[in-house]
Amino acid sequence: MSDIRFNRWLHQSGTGGISQDSTGNIGIGTTIPITALDVRGDVNIGDTININNASGIISATTLTATTGTFSGDISVTGNASIAGTLTYEDVSNIDAVGIITAQSDILIGRNLNVTGVSTGTKFNSTTSPNYVISDGTTEKGYIGYNGNDPFIGRKNGVGLAFQNNKVRPVDGDDGNGSNNTVDLGEPTYKFKDAYLTGTVNSAGINATGVATATTFSGNLTGNVTGDLTGNLAGTSTIAGISSSISDTAVDVFVYDTSKDSDGGAWRKRTQNTSWYNETLNTSTRGSRKEFPAVAVIVAESLKVTIYDGDDPDLPMWMVLNMGSSGTMMYSTSQGVFTSISAVNGNIYYSLTPTSGLGKIDFINDSSFKYRPSSRTNRGSFKGSIADRDLSLYWNVESTVLVDEDINDVAVTVLPNAPIDSATGLPIPTIAVATNGGVSVIRDDGTVVDLNVANRPYSSVDFTTDNLIFAVENPGTVNYDLLRYFQIPSADITTASSYGPSSSPALFPSNTKGNIFDSYAYGSPVGLSIIDHADGIADTGSGMVVYTTSSYNTGYMHGDIKGAFLSDTDTTNATVGSAHYTETFTGSGDNTWGVAGSATISGGVLTLANVADSRATDLIAASSLTTGQKYIAEIEIVTNTSQVFKLDDDGSGAGQGSTTIYGSSASSQTGTFLIAFTKTGSPRMRFLRLSGGPATITSFKIYSAEESDRSVNNNGLKVFGTITKSAVATGAELVAYSGFSGSNVLVQPYNSGLNPGTGDYSFTLWFKCSSTGGEQIYMRRFATGTVTGGMMMRLVSSSSVLQWYVRDTSSTATALNSTAALDDGNWHCAVGTREGATAKLYIDGKLDTTSGCSANSHDPGTTSSLVIGAEEITASPGTYQNPADLSSMALIRYSLSAPSAEQVKKMYNDEKRLFQENAKCTLYGSSDAVTALAYDDTTNLLHVGTSAGRSEFQGLRRINNTTDAVTTAISASNGLVAEQ
Repeated sequence: MSDIRFNRWLHQSGTGGISQDSTGNIGIGTTIPITALDVRGDVNIGDTININNASGIISATTLTATTGTFSGDISVTGNASIAGTLTYEDVSNIDAVGIITAQSDILIGRNLNVTGVSTGTKFNSTTSPNYVISDGTTEKGYIGYNGNDPFIGRKNGVGLAFQNNKVRPVDGDDGNGSNNTVDLGEPTYKFKDAYLTGTVNSAGINATGVATATTFSGNLTGNVTGDLTGNLAGTSTIAGISSSISDTAVDVFVYDTSKDSDGGAWRKRTQNTSWYNETLNTSTRGSRKEFPAVAVIVAESLKVTIYDGDDPDLPMWMVLNMGSSGTMMYSTSQGVFTSISAVNGNIYYSLTPTSGLGKIDFINDSSFKYRPSSRTNRGSFKGSIADRDLSLYWNVESTVLVDEDINDVAVTVLPNAPIDSATGLPIPTIAVATNGGVSVIRDDGTVVDLNVANRPYSSVDFTTDNLIFAVENPGTVNYDLLRYFQIPSADITTASSYGPSSSPALFPSNTKGNIFDSYAYGSPVGLSIIDHADGIADTGSGMVVYTTSSYNTGYMHGDIKGAFLSDTDTTNATVGSAHYTETFTGSGDNTWGVAGSATISGGVLTLANVADSRATDLIAASSLTTGQKYIAEIEIVTNTSQVFKLDDDGSGAGQGSTTIYGSSASSQTGTFLIAFTKTGSPRMRFLRLSGGPATITSFKIYSAEESDRSVNNNGLKVFGTITKSAVATGAELVAYSGFSGSNVLVQPYNSGLNPGTGDYSFTLWFKCSSTGGEQIYMRRFATGTVTGGMMMRLVSSSSVLQWYVRDTSSTATALNSTAALDDGNWHCAVGTREGATAKLYIDGKLDTTSGCSANSHDPGTTSSLVIGAEEITASPGTYQNPADLSSMALIRYSLSAPSAEQVKKMYNDEKRLFQENAKCTLYGSSDAVTALAYDDTTNLLHVGTSAGRSEFQGLRRINNTTDAVTTAISASNGLVAEQ
């Protein structure tokens, strides 16, 4: 039977039936099919759809599949929107020409190649490394996570992991490891700027250029080739300069031509000179034609060598040998070079003996020698600088010096100096220190001298205000004087001076071999830093600081009478052992003899109310050192209007007239202190002067336990124990505290402290924690009847600082600070009496001023200087209102008053000593200053000793070396040369 065929589908009613049009298209749900199978509605297929035509297309407005698999390629020309999860099990390539957008997550098991743009909210994978970075063939790196830390890395290399707020280097393959190190940038490809707000910790940082931070902590080691600026809280130990020269120098000078009047431009117009064109690379000429911008000039005994400071290796640029007769550098009488200086293209050198001063002019290609008129080898050299070793001799010209044995030379260019027509530069002024005075070669060519009895001078220099300072070596005394004077217009035979008895005095006295540079005076036993009142020929208005390896006094003004509490030793101050003790109990009493009804019995010495009643010990002072200062402590139990004295019984001992060590006040009882200087007599004698009787139970002799660091050397007696600790963590300067009614510092009556009607001042650094009680810092009033005197205290309740002064008629003035100062911070207080005016300065500024009595402020003969409390008037030797919540340091007392500008300088320089890690002494244990140099560019003072070179910024030592300095230092613009 054959098949039954129909030519069309039976059309059912409505649109839900099946229809076929004339072209053979079949429609389901439509009577007008437009494709071979056109279905209008949902299609539910329970099995597989196979589309065998490779070019066939499944087209649907919405294509939904609950489950199932599509095999083959799926090409989507529009958007594919997936509400759930799109999972790729393991495909080697996903080629998306358009955009893949996921509403939720796209989970990628391993490989994803994206040609266009791939966007999504998350990439998730549970396998590490999670994602591979590849060129399509070779794996280059990975993106993944390790634990909670995501990472990105290079295959077989390093990676970076992101851990909380940190980025750290790790293994690039899997993100493991925490100790890996990586380079940030490399020589060809560098990072530009780095902005950091935290801490940089590194075992080694190599910085070429500028490294800037608010704070550098830890150790800074290695070489600094640029500038190091800012404050250094710790200690810097510089091993030495980067280059060394194997010369034995008598002097060195760093010649920085940028400081010349034309900034060193003269160096660029010397191509026509002989020295520029002489043969290079010889034993006396280096490899460079041009004069160095910075030259390090080294004078040895028989030659001067110029080194090229522009080259870190300091190669030789030129050698100037001491030649034979008639040569440019010739010296008669076996002379040697002694010093070097340079300015405006001229090098100046001095010689001794009988050889004068030489000048080498590199701009004019010439040389000149200054000597007395009696010498023929003087004037201008007949050859050029290149002819320096030829015997061409000199054109004899007038060159008058006070002496031709020259020890030092200094040069400066004064404002409005005349212009040298040959060079176009201002003419320098020259000063030379000779064995017969100081000669000054003025810029007009005239020569004037300072000649004080033909005394020799070892050192000379100009100050910034164009005064001349010169160290004079008097032959008749065992000390040097520091003479100073303005540049004279004619010869002078005297000049003002600093010395062991000037005001202020140079430190210390009785030493020779001193040197001076700019504002510093070095001696064999310490350093004096001088603040001289600009242009004033009066030492009384100046200030000086004494610095050694163990203390720093701070600025002492004018007629200084005491400088206390300036130590760097933190050992507590306690009562020392007595050199002599007598209790009048029979032990040792057989050495005491009595007369004039005086008696010794039962531990009591009684001086009767009888003329010349006395007790004498023939050997009481035999163990004391003549010339040394001591404190006698005498306990007076009863006293009926008696006045007695303690003396050395000089006449009885065959030592000449009697020296009185001290006298009591009428009716004085309690602990009576006498400060005295021991004479040559071994005796001690108590002698009644009037009234009586008086009884004494104890007599002891001590050295002062706390030193007076001024030239006066009148120390303080310690009662109890005073605590000494650093003023700040790591600082050298010591603070004194722990004061109480039994813990105080006392200087017995000292008439040298009495101001009379003159000016005086008291200076103190203190800090006090919050308090409502009184804090007495210093008091000097008599016991018994109180008349004149002075006091500085923190007032109870208000905690303002008070400066209290009073005259002998009890007219008093009290100046209170404008603010309370019990804030726990260090403050500097300066109280002054200037004529009829009292002033109180706080932290460098005038705080309060008032009129006061211009009469005498002397306090009387029973007054002691008490530090840390006040002596009870009615009970001498007992104390109250201690500074028990305070610390103190750098106390000074002067019979002169500093200016407001000096007070400001004092505060600004000294406050740096109260910072953490501040150093204030010479490095090492040696006090002998061997060389000085001030760098006027960096404002640093370089001080040499056998322990090394200390570098001071103001009063604070900021650096040091550890190589001994034996002869000389020179410094300019941060370059330091030393021998």
